Amino acid sequence: MFEILKRFLSVDSSGQPLEEELETVRDDGRSVRSLKTHILNRCPNCHRPVRVQEIKGVCEYCRGVMTCTMCFHLCAVCSKILCGHCAQGLWLGDSRGSIALCPDHFEEAKERHDALDVVAREKAEFERVTTLELEKLRILESPVMEGGLMNLVKKGIALHMLKNIWQAQRELRDGK
Repeated sequence: MFEILKRFLSVDSSGQPLEEELETVRDDGRSVRSLKTHILNRCPNCHRPVRVQEIKGVCEYCRGVMTCTMCFHLCAVCSKILCGHCAQGLWLGDSRGSIALCPDHFEEAKERHDALDVVAREKAEFERVTTLELEKLRILESPVMEGGLMNLVKKGIALHMLKNIWQAQRELRDGK
């Protein structure tokens, strides 16, 4: 009986092993048996087994870390290849989703995104105040606010609604 062990090793351009294939051939005199075993490297970012075909490149920010198809990102500003550790993201909302950014561009984009959030909040508050003002004017100019016995009940309801509007405006002004 004899045994032959063949080892095939795939390496990247820097000499790091990517994939190893072992083939064991056994001959016991009656039959020949062959067994192939694949040993895959693990991605340094997501730690899952990767084949040679799944490696997308090397992170251009931290230099030297391979990226696989699962942890591969491109910077939305400068198109650098980023690994899972270097990629930072911003959530732009339901309609636009999220984007990946390198650390060089992340702070600037975050400041711009925060400024746009503040503008959106101020716009929403302004719209709420103007709708309250329009509702107040509609109630004050309605025929209910004129005289008449039957209108007294309606006038009480309208005044109660005005009181609620003024309270909401006061809360907006005080920042509650």
